[in-house]
Amino acid sequence: MTETSLTFRELASWSNRGTSPRAWIVSVLSKERKPLGYVDVSALKAKWEANQANPDDSIMSHIIKFKRGKKNPYTVITPWTDLYELEEFLKANSFAIISDPERKFVIGVATADDLNNFVSRRGF
Repeated sequence: MTETSLTFRELASWSNRGTSPRAWIVSVLSKERKPLGYVDVSALKAKWEANQANPDDSIMSHIIKFKRGKKNPYTVITPWTDLYELEEFLKANSFAIISDPERKFVIGVATADDLNNFVSRRGF
């Protein structure tokens, strides 16, 4: 999802279009397609049900921003990243954003469960 004035109500209708339950983390990109952060849709839905969020709130008011800088270097994860490196990354992070090597676009999101399913299906 790119940075817009998208509301929670719009995100909820978008996410109900056959999205699998494990895909409740939505990355938020700038207009230049740089990852800004993510929205945990399940947590946002829980806030809404507890009357802690308004369905017409901008998603940007609920974004969990990525920490970048010298203390928190950006780790590039691509489809060619070694599984061991991905596993180590996922020990410290809830998910990984998979991008092309030049970080020009996002390909997908992977979680530890995704990695475990992939490994078990391949018999590694």
